[in-house]
Amino acid sequence: MVRWVRQLRPAADPKRFIPPTENQIRYAQSLKIAIPPNADKSELSRLLTEAEMKFPLYVPGEDSELDEQIRQEDKEERRQEEAERPWKEYGNANKFMLVIFSRGKATVVEVVRIWTPEWQSGTRWVIRWEKQWSR
Repeated sequence: MVRWVRQLRPAADPKRFIPPTENQIRYAQSLKIAIPPNADKSELSRLLTEAEMKFPLYVPGEDSELDEQIRQEDKEERRQEEAERPWKEYGNANKFMLVIFSRGKATVVEVVRIWTPEWQSGTRWVIRWEKQWSR
């Protein structure tokens, strides 16, 4: 039975030639790799991987200019985070609001605690609140 199923399947095609992509060719040229004329996509990919393993584009500690640039970017990110921290703390802090309204002939005064607003079902903001004090 297995032999019969194998006979029904077409014989495997010899390796089909898939030409390298333009990006592969440009990258190989930037790395100064000689591209064989009969190299297909997978062969060129293998050559690129070998070249990257032999000569990595970046090794920490070897390129002081790049290391310095990375340090400057990290410093800038930390500086921005430090500048945003008070606002984030304020946004996450408890917020209280004085609410004064009339109910019938009486005037009602309440202190409510406002929670973080939530976007509900893509249509509106919902603000949860909790009554803290009422008179």
